[in-house]
Amino acid sequence: MGSGSAEAAGVMSFFAVVYGFIIGWAGCAADYNVRMPRDTSRTKLSLSIWGGNFCGAVATEVLGAAFMTAVAADPAFAAAYDDRGIGGVLGQALIPIHGFGKFLLVLLALSIIGCNLVNIYSLAFMCQNFHPIMIRVPRFVWTLLGSAAYIAVAIAGENSFAAVLESFLSIIGYYTTPFLACVAIEHFLFRKGKYPLEDWNNMDVLPYGIAGIAALVMAFVGAVLAMDQEWYHGVVSRAVKPDGAELGWIFSLIFSVVAFIPVRYLEKKYTGR
Repeated sequence: MGSGSAEAAGVMSFFAVVYGFIIGWAGCAADYNVRMPRDTSRTKLSLSIWGGNFCGAVATEVLGAAFMTAVAADPAFAAAYDDRGIGGVLGQALIPIHGFGKFLLVLLALSIIGCNLVNIYSLAFMCQNFHPIMIRVPRFVWTLLGSAAYIAVAIAGENSFAAVLESFLSIIGYYTTPFLACVAIEHFLFRKGKYPLEDWNNMDVLPYGIAGIAALVMAFVGAVLAMDQEWYHGVVSRAVKPDGAELGWIFSLIFSVVAFIPVRYLEKKYTGR
């Protein structure tokens, strides 16, 4: 691998995809640890979450690096990748074990269902978080709607899987990054880690969400300015020569923090929430 602006831009874009994959856990982690004992060790909990994300991500990235090295060095792998994408590379790697390799490919395809279980389970909670009226809709309805949505995306993007997946993971980063920033600022700066637990769903005392909306809007402004997608290249991204770089999540973070802190201060001052 060489060095220079092109390589640096490639590294930034790759990092954005990996980051978007991992940071998505931040929005749904509470769905799975809410029933843990209150005296659960914060250190153990943090390390277990970090370890799970780290091991899972590194294992797949190393495997991906090995496959793409084969694509670059072996004409048979290159032809399989050009013809059938990632699935073709996996199939090519399993050719030496004949029928058992095909069996493994079937298991791999079925594993997609298991991988989506966590995401689609948490989707229902996320939809209900938008507004109390959403709670009236049963969670299984949101799950079915979400399943229909990702099936539609999968069908539409079947011929450009890598590009669609890369764009989708980057967009997750555009949203989840400001969400995590707002939660952290609210926790450490405005609430000092103290919460009246009995008011968790009391709309008469909870914040109106003005600061959160302002932060989210500004986050997307920053993302649009710096994103580097197949379908749009932001002005900041285009400034990185020669081919641009994915900086959307960084700018969404900066813009959301700059917007959230003053607006949240004013919201708390004038509304008392």
